[in-house]
Amino acid sequence: MEARITRNHFDATGRQVSSWDPRLWGTAPQPNLETTFDLQGRALLVESVDSGWQLSLMNQADATCCFWDGRGSQRDTEYDELLRPITVTEQMAGEPARVSDRFAYADADHEFALHNQCGQLICHDHPAGSRRLCEYGVGGLLLSERMRFLRDLDPPNWSPVFADAGLEDEVFETTQQYSPLGDMRSQTDAVENVRSFAYDRAGQLRETRLKLAGASEEPRLLVSEIRYDAMGFGVSERAGNGVITITRYAGEDGRLLQLQSCNAEGNPVQDFSYVYDPVGNITRIEDKSQLTRHFNNQRVDPLCCYVYDSLYQLIEATGSEVIQPSYGPALPPWHTTPLDPQQLRNYTQTFNYDCACNLKTRHHSGAQTFEMFTSLQSNRSVADKESLADGFDANGNQLELLRGQKMSWDIRNQLSRVTLVKRDDGPDDTECYYYDSPGHRLRKVRLTQTASRTLRAEVRYLPGVEIHRDAGTGEERHVISVEAGRSQVRTLHWVTKLPRDVRNDQLRFCLSNHLNSSTLELDEQGGVLSREVYYPFGGTALWAGASETEGKYKTIRYSGKERDATGLYYYGYRYYAPWLQRWVSADPAGCIDGLNLFNFVQNSPVKNHDLDGRVYEGADDEIERSFVRKGYSILARGLDKFPQVERDLVNESMFEANSFMISAQEMVKHYPEESKDILIAYFGEYYKSIEDRVVDAWRDIGAVLSELNSSGLGADKMVKLDFPEGDTSIAKIRTDDKYGRIFFNKNFLNDTEFLSIVIAHEVSHLGTISGISAEGPETDDYWYFPSIKQSDFERDDFVGSDDLNAARDNSRIILDGKSGNFLKEVDNALKNNMLKRVLEMVAGTEVVTSNSDAVDIFNSHQIYRSTMASENADSLVYSAFELHIKYLFLNKVG
Repeated sequence: MEARITRNHFDATGRQVSSWDPRLWGTAPQPNLETTFDLQGRALLVESVDSGWQLSLMNQADATCCFWDGRGSQRDTEYDELLRPITVTEQMAGEPARVSDRFAYADADHEFALHNQCGQLICHDHPAGSRRLCEYGVGGLLLSERMRFLRDLDPPNWSPVFADAGLEDEVFETTQQYSPLGDMRSQTDAVENVRSFAYDRAGQLRETRLKLAGASEEPRLLVSEIRYDAMGFGVSERAGNGVITITRYAGEDGRLLQLQSCNAEGNPVQDFSYVYDPVGNITRIEDKSQLTRHFNNQRVDPLCCYVYDSLYQLIEATGSEVIQPSYGPALPPWHTTPLDPQQLRNYTQTFNYDCACNLKTRHHSGAQTFEMFTSLQSNRSVADKESLADGFDANGNQLELLRGQKMSWDIRNQLSRVTLVKRDDGPDDTECYYYDSPGHRLRKVRLTQTASRTLRAEVRYLPGVEIHRDAGTGEERHVISVEAGRSQVRTLHWVTKLPRDVRNDQLRFCLSNHLNSSTLELDEQGGVLSREVYYPFGGTALWAGASETEGKYKTIRYSGKERDATGLYYYGYRYYAPWLQRWVSADPAGCIDGLNLFNFVQNSPVKNHDLDGRVYEGADDEIERSFVRKGYSILARGLDKFPQVERDLVNESMFEANSFMISAQEMVKHYPEESKDILIAYFGEYYKSIEDRVVDAWRDIGAVLSELNSSGLGADKMVKLDFPEGDTSIAKIRTDDKYGRIFFNKNFLNDTEFLSIVIAHEVSHLGTISGISAEGPETDDYWYFPSIKQSDFERDDFVGSDDLNAARDNSRIILDGKSGNFLKEVDNALKNNMLKRVLEMVAGTEVVTSNSDAVDIFNSHQIYRSTMASENADSLVYSAFELHIKYLFLNKVG
C-alpha cells in the first residue's frame, strides 16, 4: 500500500497559502502552488511550479486592473464609471505596448433605443478583428452582429478612435430570432444559411431544419421526433436520413446502458452497450452492430475492456485496431469498407503513472514502450528527455511539439503558431491561430512555401459556419454545422473547385458515443461515409469508409473537437495531444482539477469528458445523484452546454451582481447619509452595530463573483436542471458542495431582470470553493423577498407585489418585529434555520422549544433581528441592489 498525501498550509486567518502534491513534498525546493494575499484577502501573487507566477492588482471594485506574469508580460485594463472594461493594453517582454481590445457601449440616445442597445456593448475590437452588436431584443438577447477580420496577420494596436483602416472590407453578419421564452427559433449565418428550431410544450427541442443559402426548396429536416423520459433525458430521435437513435438509461442511477442507431430498414448501424463497476467507471463497451472477425489465429471482437487502479485511473485497455496503427500525431492509414478481416487485430495498452498522475510509461502490444520524462521540480513532461530542461516557457507552455516543430504562444498563453516544416534556407511552413478576447478561435491560417510563392489556406470560424479558402488551389467551401439532438449535422458547400466524386451540399450526419466522439458519418440515405474507432486517450485506432476523398473532409473527431493538421485537438481554452495523454499548456483555470495542471481528465478518459480544456468538476457525484433521485433532470453541465443566449445572460448577470456589491460598498463609504434609509429598512435601527459585518459580506460576495468571472471558472459552476413539477425555485445550491455549483431551473433562465439577484443570492451561501482563493460569507435563509402576502402581516402599510421595489418595505415590517404569522408559516427549511440561529443567540437564557417560540423572541429583540438580517441572503442582496440603483442616480451614470 502506497500512501499519497497532499499537504496544504494555512495562514493565521485560515487561508490556504501553499500546497504540495505527494511527489514534490520533501524533494522540490518550492510547493506546487503558493498564494500571497493582499490586505483585503484577495489573491495578489500566485506561484505555480507548472504555470509560473502571476501578479494581479485589483481596484477598489475587485476588478483586475494590472497583471504581470513570469514571461515578463503585462496587461492593463481601463474601466468606465460603471466598471465596464473599455480598453485592454498588453505588452510582451521586449516589445512595445499595444491596445489589444477596445469596448464601446450605447448610451440612452434615441437611435440606440430603437435597437434596444441602451447600456449594451455595441462594439468590441479584439485581436482577431472587430465585432459589432447591432440589434438586441427587448429582453437583452442579441439579434444581430457583424464581424470583420483584420487585413494583416500581425497583432493589432487599436487606435483611440475606432478606425476601419486595418479591417477587411468583407462583413460577416449573423442574425437570430427568439421565442418569447428566449428559445432560439432561427439563425441566419454569415453566408445566409438558415437554421430553424421547434420545441415541445416543455420547451425541449423537438426538431431542427436547415435551408441552404439560395435554395428554392423547403428547409431540409435534420432531426425530428425527439422524445424525452421523465428525467428529461433524450431517449429517441429520428434523423433526416431516417436513422433512429435510441438511448437507454439505468433507472436507479441514470447511467447510460445502451446507445443504438438503426437505419430506415431497422438494421443497427451502431449499437453501443455499457457495463460499469460499482462506482461508475465504465469497464466494458461493445458495439453489437459490428461483426466478430477472425484472422491469424485471433478472434477480434468489437469490444473494449478497461481496468482501473484504486484512484480510478485507467491502467489497462483492450480493443481492436488496424494492423498498421499510428502511435503519434498522424492518423492511421485509410481503409475502405467493408473492412478486410486481415487488416484488424487486437491490442492491449497498459499505463503507468507517478504519484502526481503524470504518465511514466505506456506499453502498446506489438510496439516499443512509450516513455515520458517529468521534471523533478514540476509536472512538466516531455517525450524527449534531452528537451526537458528548455521544453517549456516560464508559464508552462510547451515549446516544441515534435523535434523541429516549434510552438509559439501569444501574451494570453494561447497557441499562436506551430512550425510544420522547418527550413534552414528559407521560410518555414506554419499554421497560425487567432482568437477573440474570451479565447474563442476565430481564424486558422496555414502558410506553405513553394519555390516561387507562399500559399495560404485559412479557416474563418463564425456562428454556425466555417469558411475555408485555399489561395493555392482557388477552392472555397463552407462547412455548415447544426446541433441536431444527440448528433451533429454538417453540410459541405463548395463555392468553387468542387472535388471529383464529391456531391455538393451533401448532408453528413455524425453519430457519436457517450463522450461525444464522432464515431460514424452517414449520408442522406443512411450509407456510411466514414467510421472511426478511438483509443481510450483519443488516438485513432481505426479509420475507414467508402471514399477516402470524402473521408478527408472530416475534422470533428475525438470528444467532438476539431483535430488540426498538427494532430492536436482544439478544446477552446487549450490544445490536447492524445499521443502524449496530456495538455500542451497549463490549465488557465488554475488548480480546479488538482495540482497537476497538465493532467487530462484525471487519467480516466473513458468516463470523464472535458468540455473546453477546463474540467467540469463533480459530474455524476453524490450531489448530482441526490438531485436526480429527487426527480431533477440534469440538462447541461457548464455554460458551454447552455444555449448561447442563456450563456450570455448568465455571464452578464454575474457581472451585474458583482456591480451591486461594489456600488453598495461605495455608497456606505462615500454617501452614509443617503444610505441610511436603505440600511435601516433592511437591517433595522441598530444597523450601525452590524454595518461592518454587512460590508464584509458584500465584499466577500463580490470577491467570489469577480474571481469566477475573471478566471473563467464561473462557467464550470453552472448547471441547468429540469425541476420536478411543483418546485418553483429559481436556483439551488448545496452548502456541502466543495465545487460551489449553482443549479438553475431551466424555466427561469430567461429572466433578464431577476437573474443577477438570484446569482448573488446563491453565491452568498457559499464558503470555500474548489479552485478559487476568495471565500463567500456562507449566509443563511431566514426569510425571502418579495414572495410575501399582505395577509401575513399586521401592518397596514405592507406593499405586496413581485416588484423588486417592494422588498424594502416588506423588510422594514420584519425588522420592526411586526411580521405576524409570516415567519411562523414559512417552509420547514426556513423554520429550522430560524430556530437554530435563535437558539445560538439566546444561549440558554430563554426557553425555545419550537419555531413559534423562536419567532416570538426574534420579534421582541431588535438586536437579534439586525444580526440575523446581516446573515440573511436576501437582505444582503436586495439592500446591495437598492444601494446600487441609488449610487447610479447620485453619480448620474447610465
